[in-house]
Amino acid sequence: MPRLSLTNLKPILITVAIGCLALNGFMSYQAKTERKALQDAAGKCAATPAIAACSAVIDRVPKASWAYAARGLAYSSNLQQDLAIVDLDTAISIDPNFAWAYALRAVAYGVKGDRQHEIADYTRAIALNPADAQSYSNRAVAYLQNGESELAIADTSRAIEINPKLVAAYINRAAAHKKAGDGARAIEDYRSALALKPRDQTSIDGLKRLGVSG
Repeated sequence: MPRLSLTNLKPILITVAIGCLALNGFMSYQAKTERKALQDAAGKCAATPAIAACSAVIDRVPKASWAYAARGLAYSSNLQQDLAIVDLDTAISIDPNFAWAYALRAVAYGVKGDRQHEIADYTRAIALNPADAQSYSNRAVAYLQNGESELAIADTSRAIEINPKLVAAYINRAAAHKKAGDGARAIEDYRSALALKPRDQTSIDGLKRLGVSG
């Protein structure tokens, strides 16, 4: 079942970084060359993200919550979930309303198999950003892995209401319907996913397991 792609968070982090750079000339008290180095590091940290570049930003701006989140994303992408969680804890301690930091930390907990913390973080991310369709879809996966099919169906349905083009939500709801014993609705959702993303292998395989073709 598809979860949040970590790369999907990069545009969010880039936007936050640009905002930080714009505020008050971004560290205008520093020498011009040092400011330029910091701006370059911030750009690399947000766009890649790169651990070294994010560390350079953090060294100069210890309260840059977005840089900790970006480094956490980098660690998580490198399958270093414990380091990711430490950085995301720091990002959240600096900015307790940083919705994407909770969503990122939920991903890290999910990889570790810690469903309780994963669900709690997605719930917090959704509370802070109720329009976050992806976190609804991701939380549905965690619920389903906990055997809570009805909660998974509710979350994926909400994700689809918010973003009717979110392919992952249809696939995840199909899996939840199948788990709940409703093959007809599972087929309908897999076909909806294929309508949005033709040749999606997860949907094709899901239909085959249900004894039908796309």
